Amino acid sequence: GGSVDDLRPLFPNITEDGGKSMSGVVVSSYLPTGSCPILTIDGPMNSGKSTFLDTVRTLCDLVNGLDARAELPTKPEDLLTIADSHHVLSFANLSGISKEMRDALCRVPTGAARQCRRLYRQGVLHTLRARNPVILNGITPGVERDDLVSRSVFVELQIIDDAKRIKEVTFRHSLQAALPRALGASFDAVARALRDYNQTTLRPSHRLEDASAFATAAEPALGYPDGSIVSAWLASQRAIRDKLSGS
Repeated sequence: GGSVDDLRPLFPNITEDGGKSMSGVVVSSYLPTGSCPILTIDGPMNSGKSTFLDTVRTLCDLVNGLDARAELPTKPEDLLTIADSHHVLSFANLSGISKEMRDALCRVPTGAARQCRRLYRQGVLHTLRARNPVILNGITPGVERDDLVSRSVFVELQIIDDAKRIKEVTFRHSLQAALPRALGASFDAVARALRDYNQTTLRPSHRLEDASAFATAAEPALGYPDGSIVSAWLASQRAIRDKLSGS
């Protein structure tokens, strides 16, 4: 009987489209095959980006402590090593992303492999493999290249008014109270998507087609109009392209 929107009161600084984008990312993080989206959280200081990241990560892949706010590694092989231990990869407080790591982040949600010689062994090959959803946050996450933009869903948070700001411990208690119903609603939506997404078609097609079909198939269970999640995703990409072209 719950809803993913039960979490919306905890984030008064997110738009309606932002909420739909978030719900679609949560559902599509359970996509069994195909490319997963990269969720990029943007916003100024004091907009609650890290707390929002924690919440989305909790709905997709339960973690303990501050694992959700990890630092982005500098080497692709380290990224794949981290991917081997988690379902969702999340990295916080990004101020920029190198070309090498942008390429690696593009590969991971689709499926990536890296082969190297096993340490201290001649002629023994070691392969790292990954296919993981990714969450990034930062004031300027550094997704300038279109190949990364086209694989991403963007949620921009606004500064939280002082009157609506609460202590983190209060937020945690509220989140724990709302989480069981939100998780139940998410799993209902995933079950609906698993049943129907093979019969779900999208027009026009685009790079996130597998995840978009999965999220669209889940919309009846989420209570969203048909196609509204994909519309929010594509609108977020257009907005970031406009922002980048203007800069």
